[in-house]
Amino acid sequence: MRLQKFIVTLLVLVLLLVFTSCATSVYRGPRYDLVTDGDTPESVIPEGSVLPLFYGLGIGSDEEDAQENGIRDALNRASTIALQDSGLIYKDQVARIIDKIGDLDPYILHSSLKQLDWDYDRGRYTSLISVRLQMSKLSDLLRKEGIYGGLIQDNISLRLPNQEPIEYEDAGSLDDVLEPSGVDWSDGIKPTFLVYYDETQVSDPFTARTAVLMANNYLSSIDFTYIDLSQVESIKSDQEYAFAEETGSSSMLRWIASRLHADYYIDVAVNASTYEKANSYYADASVSLSCFDASTAEGRGSVFIQTDDSVKGNTRNSAIDGAVAQGVTEGMLEIMNTASRYFTDDAKRGTPYDLIIMKTYDDKIMRSFQKTLEAKLVSLVRTSFSVEESHYTLTFNGTIDDLADLIYETAELFPDLDGMYMTYQRGNSVTFHTGM
Repeated sequence: MRLQKFIVTLLVLVLLLVFTSCATSVYRGPRYDLVTDGDTPESVIPEGSVLPLFYGLGIGSDEEDAQENGIRDALNRASTIALQDSGLIYKDQVARIIDKIGDLDPYILHSSLKQLDWDYDRGRYTSLISVRLQMSKLSDLLRKEGIYGGLIQDNISLRLPNQEPIEYEDAGSLDDVLEPSGVDWSDGIKPTFLVYYDETQVSDPFTARTAVLMANNYLSSIDFTYIDLSQVESIKSDQEYAFAEETGSSSMLRWIASRLHADYYIDVAVNASTYEKANSYYADASVSLSCFDASTAEGRGSVFIQTDDSVKGNTRNSAIDGAVAQGVTEGMLEIMNTASRYFTDDAKRGTPYDLIIMKTYDDKIMRSFQKTLEAKLVSLVRTSFSVEESHYTLTFNGTIDDLADLIYETAELFPDLDGMYMTYQRGNSVTFHTGM
């Protein structure tokens, strides 16, 4: 009798446990769907799967090596989609991170790996694969490496939709099956940044210079080129008079950026304070960063970072340096992600160039030349005209050499300009003589 009561009681407890579990769990679809943690707002959860199906194309010395590189290609494609606009910023860095993965198994559902097609030519294997990716593992890896943006965030459990099915059976070459992932910079050339500070708004130039150097270090860490601080200060001290003559009240920083052929400039403002406690120094920093397009001075984003006062150092200066480093690093990460939408739009639009044409005696001919050339560019605006020279700003999807070829081709359409020749080129600025 006691045994029967015990069994009945045990069954009741089991049933209660099952009902309680069912009441608190949420079914969200097929086996690959995700149950998110309760703190994540539903509005930021993307539709899709935690194990989405992606395709990849790999090349290797043997079939296994080619398949592994195909998996890496699939991981790169998923990363680009997950990072959204920020994928353009971190493209090279992500590729290096994924290339260094030794064991790929944690990042895929191995049973889903399929080799769809392969080729062998001159000692080179090419493998086209499909595989389901472990998005949580990929997200963890990128965040561990300090890469955030788009859907790669601390509060988002990453889900992506399956990649669109591809047609490969009738493809002439496997190399043509998959489209490049994401947007790339025009001609693969990344923009150059100039970082500086407004001397009229800075109480401690040494700390401001430290902030600029740290911002440049951050840009270097994500594979962007920057104008060195010494170059900025050199041109500023040597040409202040020329700046005043040319621009009047215009921004000195924008003027320097145009002279040094920077694509974007970042204005830094920083303030730090310290206090001493128990023979140690503690500091906090306020860091403000504003990004602008160097050619138009249009804003590309602004951020403000306030660190706490827990940054500790053995000296007052070391505590300040630590606080500034923390604030600038956080600020640069945020400003680059904030401006990434504009970077993507600018990359799609093309590269800005400055064009100067000397000896433009005949305005009627030059207007016809401008209209003909403009039809071959993204945009073209004449900013000044005189019989001695005309200045233009333009946007073009191509290199400076491609642009020069296009100018020569256009000039040949006009008998009075068929003698046009280049006299000077530096960075994204080019000068021609009409030959008249």
